[in-house]
Amino acid sequence: MMISEFSFPHLQAAQDARLAQQLERRRVALERRAEPVPRRAGRRAALSIRGAKPALR
Repeated sequence: MMISEFSFPHLQAAQDARLAQQLERRRVALERRAEPVPRRAGRRAALSIRGAKPALR
């Protein structure tokens, strides 16, 4: 008898869910990157518009 990931449907379903989450995160990231950022805004303002946190220095 051969055992594969198809022998365990719950594992396949979990992998499909992880893939769907990853694709959704990529889609959101691409949309945010495509949003125009005002030229007058500084780096911190641009990051806050996009929802990112600036690195502390």
